[in-house]
Order: sequence, then structure tokens, then C-alpha cells
Amino acid sequence: MLEKRAAEEQELADRDVVNPPVTSPTTGTVWTAGDKVTVTWNTDFVNSKPEYSNLKGTILLGHLNPGSQSENLQAEHPLAEGFLLTAGKTSFTLPANTTPRDGNAIVVLLGDSGNKSKKFTIKAAEGNKHPHPHPHPHPHPEETNTEASA
Repeated sequence: MLEKRAAEEQELADRDVVNPPVTSPTTGTVWTAGDKVTVTWNTDFVNSKPEYSNLKGTILLGHLNPGSQSENLQAEHPLAEGFLLTAGKTSFTLPANTTPRDGNAIVVLLGDSGNKSKKFTIKAAEGNKHPHPHPHPHPHPEETNTEASA
């Protein structure tokens, strides 16, 4: 009987969705490309269960466009990853070539699901008038060394 109950409790725990609410950035936050920034989130849920103590997260940058439901997430270029969700925050340098956003930038915190921030602003880095459209650009094929090592 106890084994069955334990199995049922584990099954319920397996169905839990871990998506801590983002608490910062918020509306009115302004990040500048090239600066060190911090994302914070509520840890009440992840700290309530010991089985969540080793869950790791990922932060993605996105933006919202009027009239669209798309979050335009840059999933191929995470801003941060591999941090413990129980920490409640992670800091990283916002790439200097991040596209400026006037009040429509968001970050999404991924656990086993996602939770997005409020919309905020990103300013261009000082002296960077033409930022690359992606925060972590891949080299163009002509810039990549394709010669085999001897």
C-alpha cells in the first residue's frame, strides 16, 4: 500500500510544471547592450520540494510585436544557461551587438516550461549604431576557417 502511494505521489510530482515567475526585468527596466545585467525570479515553488534542488535553467531573449502572439525568442543564442533555479537570479553580460528594443523586449526563464518577464527596453551599446540583429552572431561562412589541420 505504501509503495502504491509513493508511486502515485511521484507521478503527481512528475506532472508539476516548473516555471518560476520572472520578477526582474520589469516594465520600466532599461538594459544597455554590453552591460552586465541580472534576471531574478520567485523561488517559492522550486524551494518547496527537495526534488527540484538541482533543476537548471536557461534565459532566452525575445521581443513582442503589436498584434502578434509570437515571443520571437532567440533560442539558438541563450543569454544564460546551466544555473540553478533555486538561486533566484543569474547575471550575465548582454552582448554589445544586441538589437535595441523600445519597450518590447522580454526574457523567458526556462525550467521545464517557460515564464516570460514584463516588457522592457534595451539601448544600443555606446558607439554601436548598427547592432547585429542577433545577440550572438555566428561568423559568416567566408569568415570561418575551413582549412583542415595538418
